[in-house]
Amino acid sequence: MQRTLIIRFGALGDLCLCGWFASGLAADPDTRITLVTKARFAALAERFEGIDEVAPLPVGGLPSLWRLSRTLRQHGPDRILDAHGVLRSHLLTMLMGRRPDARIRKDTRSRLALIRSGGRTTGSRPVDLDRTLLDRFVALSDTMPHEHTAPRPPLLHRRPPRDKTFRIGLAPGARWASKRW
Repeated sequence: MQRTLIIRFGALGDLCLCGWFASGLAADPDTRITLVTKARFAALAERFEGIDEVAPLPVGGLPSLWRLSRTLRQHGPDRILDAHGVLRSHLLTMLMGRRPDARIRKDTRSRLALIRSGGRTTGSRPVDLDRTLLDRFVALSDTMPHEHTAPRPPLLHRRPPRDKTFRIGLAPGARWASKRW
């Protein structure tokens, strides 16, 4: 059984895209996935297809992060995927005494150059700017020992109800095309 730890704290839309990615990884029956996310999103993340365990990120600064790192270290993940790539996720893996096997590429240099230019590009537009957030998550799976399965819808119980239960569907948008669902 391969134990994979995915770190993605938030925001809500990005976390849902990460769930889409994780559900594809879970297609491998030999993979057990733990997701670290903000405590306020834990109840939703527990409903993601293929997530076996959610480790909520507690509020409280460094002492809380230290306690979380000890708990995660005890689980002994075989693989760590940093799907957030922020200072806090760097610190969490450092406190665990491990480097992640893969960390999301944010292409910060290209994005900052585009912002500085006011959205104008000279010559050809850098390819990395056209990658969606889901593409960036899928790139994390390159470190996986099995062939990656395409992302699948992340929420459990996707079938329509047989009864007349009221359901709500969400279609979130985003300012940036690379973050739209």
